[in-house]
Amino acid sequence: MHFALGKSYEDTGRHEDAFHQYKLGNQLKRQLLHHEPDQLRVEINSLIEYFTKDRFEAFGNRFADESRTPIFVVGVPRSGTTLVEQIIASHPDVHGAGELPFVERMFRRMPARVKPRTAFPHCLDLLPTDAGKKLATEHIARLREMASDAKHVVDKMPKNLVHVGLIKLLWPNAKIVHCVRDYRDIAMSCYFRYFAERQPFSWELSELGDYCRHHAELCKHRHKVLGTKIYASRYEELTSNQEQKTRELIDYLELPWSDRCLQFHETDRRIKTNPLQVRKPIYQTSVAKWKCYERWIDEFLQALGNEHDLSHL
Repeated sequence: MHFALGKSYEDTGRHEDAFHQYKLGNQLKRQLLHHEPDQLRVEINSLIEYFTKDRFEAFGNRFADESRTPIFVVGVPRSGTTLVEQIIASHPDVHGAGELPFVERMFRRMPARVKPRTAFPHCLDLLPTDAGKKLATEHIARLREMASDAKHVVDKMPKNLVHVGLIKLLWPNAKIVHCVRDYRDIAMSCYFRYFAERQPFSWELSELGDYCRHHAELCKHRHKVLGTKIYASRYEELTSNQEQKTRELIDYLELPWSDRCLQFHETDRRIKTNPLQVRKPIYQTSVAKWKCYERWIDEFLQALGNEHDLSHL
């Protein structure tokens, strides 16, 4: 009820009343969850320390499947992944598969595949070459079964943002599109949404700030290591200059141009997350929306620090 009231006040421009209701709803939801925010910091630091340029060079193509079938659309929740997937999936050569659990499942099970059992990512050092290659090739076979007629299959699981290192080891030719958006807008979009799925980081402003800052630090590191191998699709630029940014995206994917990518809202396909967002043309009403609530989000801004600046990507 608090979230419903918040939406009603938001739609009528009563921003203070809206924020008050959203805050009450988030506080109640947070009390129901067991969440250890420090766990993410440990995980992110481990990935930054492990996936260096030297590490990628040492692994080479040890586990690699050279298939060009996969396209990964990654980003923190509410960063525009659904919109970008819909644009790409509107291309006649591409099948949009939605949020696939396969890479996350692979990540969770990998420590048990080696002896002695070793936490990720260091378990990769112990993983036999044939076992790694089998994981890579089986995944491609699964994608081909889903869309045998398509040249490419899009996986838009946002969680794959933390698995980019693993993805590049297994499928070095896979295209990765990182959806980038001002973290302040991402935070408000998360805080104002009653997620049906479990998003434990989103119900408290300081924890939202920590979550965004840690991911920003990981993305900075990735940019230094992988550079232009990952394409950054900036939400603000895509919504203000649709055709140019869509053409850049399609060029990065090495696909021939299709006007259908500009008419993405007419593409008829099943969409589980935010279907209404991609059933109409590009709009900009969600850009810089955080400014309406700036007076009440000090906890978030302090935790975020200066990481709202994504110009390094």
